[in-house]
Amino acid sequence: MGTILKNVLIISPTENLMESFQSFDTCRDWEMDYCQDSFSALQRLKNSTYDLIIMDEGIGPLDPFKVMDYVFHELQKSYPIVIVGDNSKPEAIHENYQRCNYPIEQYNVDALVHYGKSEEKEKKLFSLEYLNELSDNNQEFIEESIVLFKNTLDAKFVDLQKAISTPDFEEARQIAHNIKPSFSMLGNDAGPVICNTICYDALESEIPELAQTLMNEYGLIVDEIEKQFPKLKAV
Repeated sequence: MGTILKNVLIISPTENLMESFQSFDTCRDWEMDYCQDSFSALQRLKNSTYDLIIMDEGIGPLDPFKVMDYVFHELQKSYPIVIVGDNSKPEAIHENYQRCNYPIEQYNVDALVHYGKSEEKEKKLFSLEYLNELSDNNQEFIEESIVLFKNTLDAKFVDLQKAISTPDFEEARQIAHNIKPSFSMLGNDAGPVICNTICYDALESEIPELAQTLMNEYGLIVDEIEKQFPKLKAV
């Protein structure tokens, strides 16, 4: 049974949790990365992206909720997250995560697949959730932030194209690093991933195509913004 879930990060004191999922046919196509503690997991999450994160509730030194907080607010990333524990708390789907309990059963795996698909469907080009929280739903602040986003990236992409044509690929990597927070501010998932790839993983020969992909993503965001905020179209 195929699934959109491919890259899965398992965080657990032992490999038993990963082995539990590997025993199910549903998970045979998953590419699982394993981290024994939360610090090593956060280092991996800084430079990688996943379709699902599964955490044992007993991980340390940061517990799962501190990991979630760091991922959401410091890394400004969003993932479907599952916490696996004992039977002291009921299995449930909460706002930011799903909880299931040992031992892992087939219905748990099926629920995770459905959960991941639901999260995938909800992905959008951009979200105003962060700006709404930051400004207490101040519309003027939100619109000013969107204009700043557009003006900043218009200038940065000119600089990026110049760096590539020079060529100065170290400068191109630095510009991509500087661009990443703007995409994160608007809750876009693809932009930060592409920026990370340019910064840390891409060969110099791959950077021009990745930069074009990043600019295309920006163009889609701007088109969608202008549909929702017509008065900002001429700004």
